[in-house]
Amino acid sequence: MRVMIDTNVLVSALLFPGQTINAMMKKVTSDHTLVLPSFVVDELMDVTKRKFPDKTGTIDKLLG
Repeated sequence: MRVMIDTNVLVSALLFPGQTINAMMKKVTSDHTLVLPSFVVDELMDVTKRKFPDKTGTIDKLLG
């Protein structure tokens, strides 16, 4: 199944990982196909730059 993850979930998963969110991301990426439309990636970058400017390198690394 293809699964699209909301920007808020991505922010939580990438910038504030925890046991529950890590388990959810592992399930999605191992059992399904993760779909990240360009508008979600763009919004993720915009939110990160605005709210967490010191974390933009982390997002670049993970998406690269």
